[in-house]
Amino acid sequence: IRDSINAEYGVSKAFPALKYLSMLKNPACPNYFVGKEDDDYQRYRYYVLHRMKNLKFLDAALVDPKERKEAARVGHLMVVTREAKPKDVVQELSLIHISEPTRPY
Repeated sequence: IRDSINAEYGVSKAFPALKYLSMLKNPACPNYFVGKEDDDYQRYRYYVLHRMKNLKFLDAALVDPKERKEAARVGHLMVVTREAKPKDVVQELSLIHISEPTRPY
């Protein structure tokens, strides 16, 4: 799983009562295993807890009431996206068609 938005959405729909989830060492989880900062990881936790309200443990760490309350407050703002690789940017730019403006005659 490389995309955390689709991963959490799919898991939350398929398993609405899920209580334990670990995404550690997965590229969709921004943590020290994949070279991300602690702030990135906390934003990821808030987003996942916002989407999956029944989780008791996320990535082997207990979800405490204070974290759950903050996730309810800001989780919808914490969408985690992956960085575009140069190849992705070139591919996206190649899809853009720029035409010359038409001149009225």
